Amino acid sequence: MIKFWNWSRVVPDSPSERMMSLPTTRKLVLKNKIVFGTGDAWHAPTMTANMAFVRAISQTGMSLFTIGHRPRALTGD
Repeated sequence: MIKFWNWSRVVPDSPSERMMSLPTTRKLVLKNKIVFGTGDAWHAPTMTANMAFVRAISQTGMSLFTIGHRPRALTGD
């Protein structure tokens, strides 16, 4: 089995202009715009359980390359 970290890469924050041009609101908070906008700028999928943000973006008419997953605690083994 190939592990996720074997083929993933951490990149510096570099959000796309189209993402940053959206107004920052309660549903479109800055930190999420930076994370998803960086994936958008790199044309890379963003793996997320934050489907509320994905829906909020969709309501603006914009689409993002995302991979949704079920929420899970990021602690423990």
